[in-house]
Amino acid sequence: MWDGAANGIIQKLKSNEVKKGQVLSIDAHNEGPDGDAIFSAHYSKDLPDMGMLDIIFNHKNSNKCGWSDF
Repeated sequence: MWDGAANGIIQKLKSNEVKKGQVLSIDAHNEGPDGDAIFSAHYSKDLPDMGMLDIIFNHKNSNKCGWSDF
């Protein structure tokens, strides 16, 4: 669920021809323990193009850790 959403937002950025240096932020959350993953990205094509977007993600199951771990 989360991996698919993460890969989806990366593909959307690439299909919109967003380049390295133009991504401002990516948010990942859900609306409850069983909720679908929700990803959004903010970018600006007015920022300099620093080449092809080469972005990956790592995930951690946070169900077993508290806020202090973040």
